[in-house]
Parts: sequence; C-alpha cells; structure tokens
Amino acid sequence: MEHLDFTDKLHELGISFRGNKENEERIIHINTLFGRTHTIKIKDMECEYLEDDKPAYGLSAFDAIIKRAVSMGDKWTYVQNWDDPKELIDILQEKILNRAKDIELMLMAYFLLRKTIK
Repeated sequence: MEHLDFTDKLHELGISFRGNKENEERIIHINTLFGRTHTIKIKDMECEYLEDDKPAYGLSAFDAIIKRAVSMGDKWTYVQNWDDPKELIDILQEKILNRAKDIELMLMAYFLLRKTIK
C-alpha cells in the first residue's frame, strides 16, 4: 500500500504519527536467544551496535532492527524475501494498522473509565 493510503487508514482510526524525532539518538535493546541482549544506537537514521556488542552471527544492526519489528506481534510472520523492502513495508503496515486498532480500543476504554470517576 502506498504511504499516503497507509497514513489515511491510520487517520480513519483516529491515530496519527509524525516523525519529529528522526535526528534524535535512540537506544534499542534487542533480546536474542539464550538471554543475550544487543544494544543498538540509531542516530540520523543510521543503525550501529554499541561498542563491541555485534552478535557473533554477523547480522547488521539495521537488519536486526528490521527483523525484530517484522517478528513482533501475536503470530509468526512468514517473509518470502528478507531483501525486498516493499514486502517488509507491507508486513509492517499491516502490523501497525492492527496495533492502531488495539490502541483505538484501549483509548476508548480509558476515556470511558475516566468518565466514571468524574
């Protein structure tokens, strides 16, 4: 789905986003097998492992972030081609829209509860 169609669907759900923190440094922790955690720094849309935290199996920090985001959720996601950004974007859009629906429901429940204590 095109980016504008995607943002329109989010808007229909009452969810909007604005990427105003692209230039801020972010630290992401990715848990791996055997209880290990890798720490990745994202700055100016560039990803790198902190210090010598690169995993032994050679996955780049960028790929680790993408694989973690695609694998999030309640069900296993089949990816036919990990090298196809369009396929990965489609998967992420679907997951984001599903989460947006969950967020919409949680927000509605929140405001319904808030109304009961006024």
